[in-house]
Amino acid sequence: MDLSKEVSQLGDSILEVIGRMRVAFTASMSRRTNCFGPFNWNSPIPYDVITLNHGNGYNPALGIFTAPCSGLYSFSFSVYSKLSKEGDRMYYKVQLMRNGEVVASTWEDNREDSQDSSSQIVLLSLQQGGQVYVELMEGRQICGIAEGLNVFSGSLIYPTLE
Repeated sequence: MDLSKEVSQLGDSILEVIGRMRVAFTASMSRRTNCFGPFNWNSPIPYDVITLNHGNGYNPALGIFTAPCSGLYSFSFSVYSKLSKEGDRMYYKVQLMRNGEVVASTWEDNREDSQDSSSQIVLLSLQQGGQVYVELMEGRQICGIAEGLNVFSGSLIYPTLE
């Protein structure tokens, strides 16, 4: 029995199975008539309109993506907010979190325009079970939410055997 040959074949078989794994999701916030926030704590944003969830890694009840396999992932998020009346303060800050650590953020804090948007795209290495989510910072809010403008997406670029 050639153990090295069997190990090599097993490795090839694992790569073949993992290589076929498809992981991707896109979710957006549903239309709301009022604001999301402010809260007295940082809060994961509930992107509850699911348009894609291959691999079932995204949980809309929690607003959290859990990696079904280790690998390199691409994540993007966009934030849109509109003031209800002139003179109000645009005041949001959101951050992309990986396993409880900030990896990217975007914010707006002004009275100079009535609406604004921003986006981020990042590549992240995740272990199986690693979690990624977008959270709204304590005391901040997103208002005038329009369907399709507040979006959180992610996809597996390639798996790793870590």
